[in-house]
Amino acid sequence: MLGHAGHTRLLKTGCPHLDAFLGGGIDTNGITEIAGEAGAGKTQLALQLTLQAQLPPAEGGLGGAAVYLYGGTANVEPALRRLHQLADAFAKRHWRVQADCELLKNNVYVLQIEDPDDLWRTVSERVPALLGQHSVRLLVIDSIGGVYRGQDEESALSARTMHGQRAQQLLRLAAKLKELAHKFDIATVVLNQVVDKPSDGQNRRTAAPWELGACGTPDGSMRVPALGLAWSSCVNTRLVLTRRAASALMPESAAVAPYDSMWRRHLHVAFSPRLPMGAEAPFWVREEGVVGAVAA
Repeated sequence: MLGHAGHTRLLKTGCPHLDAFLGGGIDTNGITEIAGEAGAGKTQLALQLTLQAQLPPAEGGLGGAAVYLYGGTANVEPALRRLHQLADAFAKRHWRVQADCELLKNNVYVLQIEDPDDLWRTVSERVPALLGQHSVRLLVIDSIGGVYRGQDEESALSARTMHGQRAQQLLRLAAKLKELAHKFDIATVVLNQVVDKPSDGQNRRTAAPWELGACGTPDGSMRVPALGLAWSSCVNTRLVLTRRAASALMPESAAVAPYDSMWRRHLHVAFSPRLPMGAEAPFWVREEGVVGAVAA
């Protein structure tokens, strides 16, 4: 294990530009949500955080391992391959603190989650055991929207009954996550999908400023984080990742990974107890990880 356990209030992202934008990094002792459409960079950033968390506090880490809960029906193998790629680049970048690729990979405990009941059992039973036995300092759920979307598709209950039950499940889950965060002094990062929200008059009148801004689409509708107000009320900090076509904006000399050559991504602050609402920062997803896009 790199570093040592101890209280650290912020977990850096691994990019100084994004860290400056986030006022130093990701908070511990609360729930930070990272929401966005598929391909926006949520998993990329979360995997980077699992490696960053293992650095000593003096290097912007938390000096501990990470638990990565991978939920829904998605195949976990692509995420694991990307983790291994990032770990190799990360070890080379942090050789001065004896970062080792194999050790970095082994200190990320990946658990597959099948459904909301499995998520609850894992968070209430398996995760506390890992936290007690190992020096774990970061918990990631990827993604809560994927876990509950499967429940919605399979439920035979009425919409009102289903949403009521889901709200109770989410409140219980959030209470447990915050209990673990305070007890073990860990950072908790929950990824979430987005859903379409019609932009009729009523929705626009009641929409939050960040919904009309960061979540606005070219056709005038909104793509907002899934699970509604029940989950929104549980989150301490909500970050929204967006992407848009960037081929016309990118300099021909830009050295970016092939999968990033057509997209320009932005990190938006929807709400936070310490960051300005509506702030945004551009970033790229490159082979070595997520990095802030800074003008030359």
